[in-house]
Amino acid sequence: MKRMRVLVAVVALSFLLPATAEANSLVSSSPTAGAVLVVAPNAVSVVGSSPLQSDGNQLSVTDPQGNAVDDGSISVSDASVVVGLKPLTAAGVYTVSYTLLAAGEAPLQGSFTFLF
Repeated sequence: MKRMRVLVAVVALSFLLPATAEANSLVSSSPTAGAVLVVAPNAVSVVGSSPLQSDGNQLSVTDPQGNAVDDGSISVSDASVVVGLKPLTAAGVYTVSYTLLAAGEAPLQGSFTFLF
């Protein structure tokens, strides 16, 4: 009987403890945040820590004037998203914005810049 009470107490307490959650996070990008490039990239990629859904992910790149320079050709593979770029002609700060969707997790949204 005493064992039963201990078991019930342990089970009850386990519901009060916070659950550990593995949230999707950005693992890497190419180019990296803050990179200074002398050669224009032909694509931008971001890699999350969780496998991504095949649809709904977003990755965009804008030039120093705020004009889109990505070509819209997004491809998803496991935890990685890649978008092609149009030829970069303006020198300055480029902004990469992303939304990564992993099953059962909140969308991972963010942005970073690189200099070309």
